[in-house]
Amino acid sequence: MLFRSGYTNTLSAGVSTDEVSLHRAIAGYESADAARATFRALRDAVASCPVYDNPYGGEDYYTAEVFESIDEANARAGTRTFTFAYTWSGASDPFGVLYQFAVVDNVLYGSNQYGAWTAESAGDAVTTLDRDNAALIPLLSRLQR
Repeated sequence: MLFRSGYTNTLSAGVSTDEVSLHRAIAGYESADAARATFRALRDAVASCPVYDNPYGGEDYYTAEVFESIDEANARAGTRTFTFAYTWSGASDPFGVLYQFAVVDNVLYGSNQYGAWTAESAGDAVTTLDRDNAALIPLLSRLQR
């Protein structure tokens, strides 16, 4: 969905180890309305797909959890975020993807982190992701447009 969202420019980076992979991206849009529309579409996409089948087959599935308390706390501090995780219910090793998006003016910031999280352990990891992003998100307003 993001790749078709109409951003005008983007900057992204990622780092990986054997245990975890972290990616961050900044997408610039023509207007703040366009960035906010993409942000809303992300929220709607997750709400419309709280569970999805393992794309590699089998009976395993991924389940989404939205961390509204984090987003509400960020909103009170003046930052609009959307924080969620998809975790795998598979019988093998735990796996999950944590996400946090923020919208500031005409910029959409996104971060994701792949790792060995379960539905039970994702909350602590998302809190850490939010804390790491808290230092970066206020800088978005300083980007030259």
